[in-house]
Amino acid sequence: MPRKSKKHTVPEHEIYQNGIFHFNITEMTKFIKEDEAKTLVMESVEVESTRSGFTNNINEEHLDSVDVTIPIILAKISPENYNVIDGNH
Repeated sequence: MPRKSKKHTVPEHEIYQNGIFHFNITEMTKFIKEDEAKTLVMESVEVESTRSGFTNNINEEHLDSVDVTIPIILAKISPENYNVIDGNH
C-alpha cells in the first residue's frame, strides 16, 4: 500500500505538486532554518539564462509581498530544469 504524503496528514502545510512529486514547503523551510548551515550549503545560482522565460508569468500584485531576504527554494525536476517551488517568490 502506498504511503500517504504529509499533505494528507497536515492540511495547513504548503505543498508544491509537480507531477508525481509533492514537495512539503513548510517542512523544507523549517529544516533550512533549523539546519543553520550544518548540512546545507547556501549557494548562488546563475539564473540569467532562464529568468527571461518568467517575464510573462510575473504576478505584479504579488511583488510587494515577496521577501527577498528569504532564500528561494528551487527543485531540480530534470537535468537543467529547475522550478521555483516556494510560495514566497
